[in-house]
Amino acid sequence: MRFMNMPKRFAPVVLAGAALLASATVSSAAVAPSVSSTSTTGKTSTGLPRPELRTIVAGRQASASGQPLDIAQYRNIYKKYGLNVKVEQFTSDHTEISALLAGQIQVALDCSTSSILASQLTSEPLESVFIASTRINDDLYSTHNITTAQQLIGKAIAVSSFASTSYGEALVALKQLKLTPQQVSITAVGDDAQRQAALLSGAVGASINDRAESNALTPQGVNVLVDLPKIKNADFPAGNVAATKGFVNSHPHTMLDLVAAITESTKLFLHNHQLGLQATMAEEGITHSAAQQYVIYDSQGYRPVNGYIKLYDYQESRVIYERSDPQLVSMQPRDAFTDKFVDQLAQSGWDKANGISTAGIPTT
Repeated sequence: MRFMNMPKRFAPVVLAGAALLASATVSSAAVAPSVSSTSTTGKTSTGLPRPELRTIVAGRQASASGQPLDIAQYRNIYKKYGLNVKVEQFTSDHTEISALLAGQIQVALDCSTSSILASQLTSEPLESVFIASTRINDDLYSTHNITTAQQLIGKAIAVSSFASTSYGEALVALKQLKLTPQQVSITAVGDDAQRQAALLSGAVGASINDRAESNALTPQGVNVLVDLPKIKNADFPAGNVAATKGFVNSHPHTMLDLVAAITESTKLFLHNHQLGLQATMAEEGITHSAAQQYVIYDSQGYRPVNGYIKLYDYQESRVIYERSDPQLVSMQPRDAFTDKFVDQLAQSGWDKANGISTAGIPTT
């Protein structure tokens, strides 16, 4: 396994965002995927407006923790809403956002909140239109000889990439341990499997990995140093469906239909775990026992079903990331997302007609 060579101290979130922009300097016109237009008049069979684009290219990270996205593909839910969604797989938040900014994909289906926050301070701001989960489903695991916060000082913590969800979770874990980011080395290693390998080999002292893997990791001498889901008031928006603000504004019907498709898939998952199990096995190529663990834990993280984004959650996320990057103090969390598509689905009666919970949507 080959790991990225990173400096001992990690880069600030905004610098990571700037790096993403730098990596996307290729003209988007030169690399943008071909798309098909369709009539924007009329409605689909769902009663929603026809999307401006018939085909879009979307990115998602290789993960067994995205059952609604698996169901959307497995059941071809997107087609119901007039969309042909071609999904490209990425190994980290960094590569997915780089592709989005370069125009290689048009929508990121599961990018991190920190990437969206940091982008507000750049010339290419992103906008979140849907939140899949507000509950952390990962743990901070440590090697057999690290059982206390003090023993973690000076050691490396593996995350997928800078400005990723796992990066933010590492900051939450450090806060819980009463440590500062400067007391450890947060290191970008790669996807979940790569982080596991780094942890088990001793290349890092700790790693952020899915809590569903505890049954497989603890018998190998690994400790659960911080059980993140048990931390009170640690709601952490993750699984953002996002695009550049320019794309969102130019294709409102496309985004509305996409949000509706993912909302329906989320409802199907939460009401039919067997379907989530089947979809995850089929789309991710994992075993029944492994998929079952993910379904058990991940089904607890969706609040509410309709993807509503709470300003408070984004404000709290900014506070977390400020621990490593004070520049974020100057950005307004409300600029990082829009709830107009979720609101539109509720106000049009689509939510009620489809049995979607509207818990969480403001009444004013």
